[in-house]
Amino acid sequence: EEFPQFSAAWYGRAVTPREPKYPKERALPPSEMCQLQTTVARSGKRAVRLRTAGEGDMAAITQYIHVEAGRPFRVTFHYLVPETLRGRVGLIVQEVGIPKERYHEVTLKPGDGPTNGWQACPIEVRTPEPGNRLVIAYVPVTGGPATVYVDDVEFEYLDMDR
Repeated sequence: EEFPQFSAAWYGRAVTPREPKYPKERALPPSEMCQLQTTVARSGKRAVRLRTAGEGDMAAITQYIHVEAGRPFRVTFHYLVPETLRGRVGLIVQEVGIPKERYHEVTLKPGDGPTNGWQACPIEVRTPEPGNRLVIAYVPVTGGPATVYVDDVEFEYLDMDR
């Protein structure tokens, strides 16, 4: 069975910010760290904006995906970085379960950005752990001021023959 494509309807979770390391970089309230935006979207009417202001801030969105054990798959994140990053943005696919957890990650680092429009970041898992049946796709923003928009996150199984 194919899973539907994901979009900006992801649920966001902003962690309460810790005390910022540098007093000039004021932390944002959690309600401003993860928001649905109607002015910027790759498709449809909304995208998720993740934003941090200080080194102690963290904002993230998470999606749990139940998968067929041992079957290769791809998660494609579409993201937009409107200005040069001073923090980090992770595009992460985590295999959860038995016999072990594995992480597949692309990291945008301080100094990256701005992007020239929306960018696609496909993460393929060609040899998933045979017992893993749950995958977590998530986008954390940490380590300093950063803004990223996420939209149209897609999941698809890959052909076994490729």
